[in-house]
Amino acid sequence: MSQPSKPLEYGRPIPNRNKRIWVAVISIVAGIACGPLGVLWAELNYYGGLSSSPMAIILFPFGMMTGYVTLGDMALVLVQFPIYGIVLGALIVPQIHLGSLYIAPEQAVVLANVVAYVMSPSPRFMLQLKRKTRLSPDIMDFAFVPSAKVAFQPGQYLECTLTHTSADSRGNRRFFTIASSPTENAIHLGVRFYPKGSSYKRALQSLGVRGSLQGTQIAGDFTLPADSTRKLVFIAGGIGITPYRSMLKYLADTHQRRDIVVLYAGKTPADFVYRDVLTDAEAKLGARIIYTLTDITNVPRNWTGGVGRIDEQMIQRMIPDFQQRTFYLSGPPDMVHAHEAALRRLGVPGRQLKKDAFPGLV
Repeated sequence: MSQPSKPLEYGRPIPNRNKRIWVAVISIVAGIACGPLGVLWAELNYYGGLSSSPMAIILFPFGMMTGYVTLGDMALVLVQFPIYGIVLGALIVPQIHLGSLYIAPEQAVVLANVVAYVMSPSPRFMLQLKRKTRLSPDIMDFAFVPSAKVAFQPGQYLECTLTHTSADSRGNRRFFTIASSPTENAIHLGVRFYPKGSSYKRALQSLGVRGSLQGTQIAGDFTLPADSTRKLVFIAGGIGITPYRSMLKYLADTHQRRDIVVLYAGKTPADFVYRDVLTDAEAKLGARIIYTLTDITNVPRNWTGGVGRIDEQMIQRMIPDFQQRTFYLSGPPDMVHAHEAALRRLGVPGRQLKKDAFPGLV
């Protein structure tokens, strides 16, 4: 497992290449259908030609793609993009004005984004801190009580807004994977902290019991397959265990046995968190949990787990039937890409890979 070039906060996942391509196609089609038609109509009929349209025609379909950077979820894309395109197509018609004030293309883009955001199905709720628990020297688990019932699938993430004074340039919003199961009353967030973290992280770390933050935009497709007979492998590094904590807790609570192997890498034994849920999954689900230490120079004498980074040799040795399994990859982007490359070299096809790489602000 390769280490990231800089500290990363686990939050919103990077969409894979195939998803980006499909979203780009949907964006362009929706934009062409709703936005640029207004531009073309206006230019041809109002101006009598395409005198000022080249950049405008390009702006609207490709401008819509920027919305995906802040969405990352196909369900929200399918709802927000049509709204965006329809509003944009209506506003760009030159005859629309308020007195002598006409709407410029840039203003139409902003207004369309605002309307799409307001009309999108992003429920907002408050999360009140119930307790926080230190799981390792630099990882804490936060248990929040939501103000309303929160519906989500194991493995999804949510956006959290924490208003605080003297916020730095990294802002007051973050995306976090939900570590809890839908069967639990509390919403758990597993968070890694760094010595020189952002103002957001410092405010979150100092948040007291009954303190609160706002949750919204639950999304993500890094979820369990509908086919319960599929053999699975969960590969995690560090705090990347959070989506698997959610999935395994859910399966254990709902008594759903599945063939699952967990490969969990950490530098030291102290880096392995949520071991209570993992142990429970072994007992109730028959899951195989394999811990491996990446710091081979400092392995405890009584260590019974694996040693070394997760690579082709370890996968072949630990999981003989790996070609029959679907692999879930969770962790920093560098680690996820390295594991994907290793699996590709082993002949595992892309359809058997699900990735959840987390970029973010420290």
